[in-house]
Parts: sequence; C-alpha cells; structure tokens
Amino acid sequence: MQYKTTPLFLESFGLNSLEDLPDLEVEIERPRELALPLITGDAEPVEEPTEEQVAERIEQTESAE
Repeated sequence: MQYKTTPLFLESFGLNSLEDLPDLEVEIERPRELALPLITGDAEPVEEPTEEQVAERIEQTESAE
C-alpha cells in the first residue's frame, strides 16, 4: 500500500521531506487471550427499573445539569 502527501502537510509538521520522518518500528503482537466470565443458564434475570425509578433518575440527571 502506498500513500501520498503534499508539501503543505510536510510544512505543517516542520518537515522538509519524507526523509525527515522517523523510521517505522513495527512490533507484531500476539493476539491477547481474554478471560471472560461464562454466562450460564442459572444466572438470575436482571430486573427492569420501574417507571418511578426511571422518572426519579431522569429528574436527578436534569437537576444535576
């Protein structure tokens, strides 16, 4: 893949030419393994907030602004 640039771009970063750019150091990382918790069928369902709780939270948010 090739990229182009303009003299204005180089000038805005105080560069005279592309040769003034630092060498590119590429480090290839191994994919990281994530330890995620497993969701099982015996998890308790999350309760939805009541209309009163929603209204109270909206009121608190608006008064904080």
